[in-house]
Amino acid sequence: MTSLSRLERVGTIFTRTQNLIRSGVIKDADKPLWYEVMAAFPPMEEPKYERKISDDWPREILYKEDKVRAYFYKTFRNRQTIDLSKPDAFKHTTCYKFITKYQELDKSRDGKSDEDLLKEVEEALTSEGVILQRFLQKNSQSQVHDRSETERPNQETAPS
Repeated sequence: MTSLSRLERVGTIFTRTQNLIRSGVIKDADKPLWYEVMAAFPPMEEPKYERKISDDWPREILYKEDKVRAYFYKTFRNRQTIDLSKPDAFKHTTCYKFITKYQELDKSRDGKSDEDLLKEVEEALTSEGVILQRFLQKNSQSQVHDRSETERPNQETAPS
């Protein structure tokens, strides 16, 4: 079944709704919820039917603190629980303290490398009494090797 009209090619849903409101077909009380929001905050590009979609979509959004957060969880593996019923509960996590200390020390960087700055943040938090436990990552091959040695039956004592 095809649609009865091809209005999506003529105008946007916003302009069609706007014209229906102006003509009185849609009363003010029956306006869609999104209409007021879109009128207050119009999109940068009008969403028309013939608009070309850019090839660089979706854009990657990475912030500097994302790299610091990734380093923190990779190095320390802190598994704190956060009570989401409290609005500022995340500000009491060790990761948040690590990121804010990094941002403080990053302002007065003085040509230090990222590794040196991260070590300085770790030392500063330790001196403030924050407990940072390093996560020791074992070699995955040695774990497999150790498990296979213990699970394999001894071939010399097996009856033939």
